Amino acid sequence: MLDSLLDAGLASGSKEGYVYTLRCQGARSYVVLAFPSSARYGRHLFCAKETGIIRSADTERARKYEVFGDAMNDCDSWDSVD
Repeated sequence: MLDSLLDAGLASGSKEGYVYTLRCQGARSYVVLAFPSSARYGRHLFCAKETGIIRSADTERARKYEVFGDAMNDCDSWDSVD
């Protein structure tokens, strides 16, 4: 089913230098997190929840997010992308 919604690169979890993960939180909420696979691909992490608001954190702030759990929980506190 996921293959019909996403292209193969994104469905694999990696595309255009970013690594993506999706976590479901209950029946109706989720968090998507994207972070650069290396410094040459960027210096921001991105997250989005079911609200559709895309948020970002720079690498200085994001250094503590080597484990997805904290980043997923802190997504709402990141700056929104305009």
